[in-house]
Amino acid sequence: MSRRALAALVATFVVLLTAACYWATTRQISALLTKDSKERVIRAARLVDQGAKLELLQLLRDAEVLAAAPDVLKIAREQTTRGRAAAKQLAFDTFLKTYKGNRPDIVAMVDATGEIIALDGVSLPVASDWKVDGKKDGEVIFPAVAWALAKRVSVSEVWNYPGKGLMRVGVASVVDYEYAVTSNPNSAPVIGAIVIAHALTSQDARTRAAGIGANVAYADNTSVFVSSFVRGNGEDVERQRELSAVVAATPSMQAAGVVTRAFVLGGEAYEGVSVPFPRFASESFPQAYPAPTPRLIALTSPMERGDVLSTAQRLVILLGGAALIISLVGMYLTGKRVLAQIDQVELGISDIINGNIDRTFAPVGEELDGLSNGLNVMLARLLGRPEPGEETQDDLGHQMPASRMDFEAHVPDSPTMAPDLAALAQEPEPDYYKRIFEEYTSARAAMGQPDKVAFENFIAKLRVNEAKLKVQFQCKAVRFRVVVGEGKVTLKPVPIVDQAPGSRT
Repeated sequence: MSRRALAALVATFVVLLTAACYWATTRQISALLTKDSKERVIRAARLVDQGAKLELLQLLRDAEVLAAAPDVLKIAREQTTRGRAAAKQLAFDTFLKTYKGNRPDIVAMVDATGEIIALDGVSLPVASDWKVDGKKDGEVIFPAVAWALAKRVSVSEVWNYPGKGLMRVGVASVVDYEYAVTSNPNSAPVIGAIVIAHALTSQDARTRAAGIGANVAYADNTSVFVSSFVRGNGEDVERQRELSAVVAATPSMQAAGVVTRAFVLGGEAYEGVSVPFPRFASESFPQAYPAPTPRLIALTSPMERGDVLSTAQRLVILLGGAALIISLVGMYLTGKRVLAQIDQVELGISDIINGNIDRTFAPVGEELDGLSNGLNVMLARLLGRPEPGEETQDDLGHQMPASRMDFEAHVPDSPTMAPDLAALAQEPEPDYYKRIFEEYTSARAAMGQPDKVAFENFIAKLRVNEAKLKVQFQCKAVRFRVVVGEGKVTLKPVPIVDQAPGSRT
């Protein structure tokens, strides 16, 4: 397999492994985020319900405090418009100066018939504004006000106020306790009712959502009035409209109980819990009292914590990319290192092929040291020289250098069979090798250049050169002569060729 094919195979494996990890990670984290979303929305619904209860209880108390203020009785007793306005200013301003929290959107008082006789911020309120069809003799449209006028009671609940949306309201009966001075206190008459109301706005929903870690919406029947969904700098009306459609299509979300449901808004999955707005009264609600329809809806989406998933996905991709790069770079560097060692081995082999049979293979690296040593052993056994680690040592223990036999490079251009070579060609090979060895070692000794080459080594080197020159000169055989000259002993090759019978040499 080529290096490119191997690299492609490794890259494919890393990519497939990364894709599998990406898929498994996405699936696992998505499941965990969905489970977490369900758990968060249940906690959020519980928190938003508890918050609404605290607010309504506080509003109930605020209405009772204002209803019991002495100055409030003056409003009911004043007969003139100016006198009633002055009494209202005194009573309401005193109350609002010590009021905790945001200023109420409505602070009002109705008389015993349900007509508005005082309204904060309005000097001349429409008296029959809270009656059916705005008629003076009509019934009061708000059950809490009608109940507070009929009996000493205080109520806090959420109204769908015509034209203003949902409002958190506190209602308390105004009782003329001064009548008790001359009569039975229990028979003190209800002379009116106090109403304090706060509008439920998108800002209120966003504030509540920030506190519970989930989106919040306020609905009544089939409509969602406000939500904490934001687009740009304002409310996300489109998503609020989609949520209204979900509520309208889900009858259970309009009922009195707690409803948990999964749905899609804006292409994003949500888990939602719908809870009726709580309500309170100083005594049990009458059986005929209307059931509450306003609802709190808490919503969470797994993608609200999508940064966890995206971070994990990016990490998997990053690790996969790093693994791919490291694998390919590692293969490249390893291949480059091994190829460099192979090149050194090939260079040595070429050198031997070209006639340098004294060449040995030096260590080239950890990867191919075994091959180098094996080639050295093979050459030693073929050439009859000591194997690595078995080299000859002198009397002082120093390693003796390997024999350096010099061969003449120049040979005749055309091999011939001269008469003086006939005897050389006919000499038996054992005698020839023995004689040439003795001549060579004697000549070297006479020149003061003794060579302690072993007989087997000497013969192996002759044979290697003989085989190379036979191919070069296309001759029958090659034999050597010992030549002494220029201060050295060399071996001169003599090509031996066959000649036709009767030919002259």
